[in-house]
Amino acid sequence: MADLLTAASPVPGVRAGTTSRPGTLTIDLAVTPQSLGIVRSIVGAHLRLWGVSNLEDIRDRMVLAIDELLANVLDHAVDPRDATAKNAKLLVLRIPDALVAVVTDADPTAPRESSDLDEASEDGRGLLLVKSVSDDFGVSVNKDGKDIWAKFLCPEPEAEAAERRRR
Repeated sequence: MADLLTAASPVPGVRAGTTSRPGTLTIDLAVTPQSLGIVRSIVGAHLRLWGVSNLEDIRDRMVLAIDELLANVLDHAVDPRDATAKNAKLLVLRIPDALVAVVTDADPTAPRESSDLDEASEDGRGLLLVKSVSDDFGVSVNKDGKDIWAKFLCPEPEAEAAERRRR
């Protein structure tokens, strides 16, 4: 926990604000190549705090999917209000028996899977990767942009389930 509380020097080119409550993490960020690694660290730390540390496979798959979804914002999203902006909001939720990640951006264009991939292609595999590592996946497009979500089934520890039932 001390690592989360230790003030670090600001990283040039990274702008982000976070909000955290038990089971909920929200990050509003300017998506840059530098911010992707920082987001991976923040998400991984929160998942450990939420008790997902014993479920390394789920944590690793979720962090990979989030990284891919944010990389898609960096590479493909165009904000109709500011074509140079690469802003996104990441929401990570711990719900009973699952973890959910939602990436929201201002580009109302739905992502599409590449249909003409060959073995030498270096791009176009992001959505396929997210689908392959998540247990469920979807996109919701509206006039203000889109939400892309991925769900990861994750058994809730019995102690947490009992506490939730008591409330």
